[in-house]
Amino acid sequence: MKDSSWTYREVFPEIRKIIDQFYAQHRDFIKAQETCEGLLKDRQAKEIIKRAKGILKSRKSLNWFAGIMVGAFSKRITDWEKGKYALFPCQKGLERKRIKGDWAYRPVKKAIPRKKRKIL
Repeated sequence: MKDSSWTYREVFPEIRKIIDQFYAQHRDFIKAQETCEGLLKDRQAKEIIKRAKGILKSRKSLNWFAGIMVGAFSKRITDWEKGKYALFPCQKGLERKRIKGDWAYRPVKKAIPRKKRKIL
């Protein structure tokens, strides 16, 4: 999503930071809702989300805005897989899989055999 309230360039690195922090602590994939929660706990990310909400004068929750941003992060990767767009540098080196219908992410682990993982 590219509108006047936020940009991929400012939000996607914040999402990657949350993915990396989660993995460092839990050694597991982070699901979309957990990523949203992480964004709302992060001071810098939360400021971006609050600014977007304020600019749009929206009644939607901060969690809704975080969800839109995480969804855009995931969609960009799906579009890249279809050959539509390039990845942002912060989207490279991730592994993703579906967990209960939602995409989940973690940094690439070198111990996983290549054919069993989807590396972006």
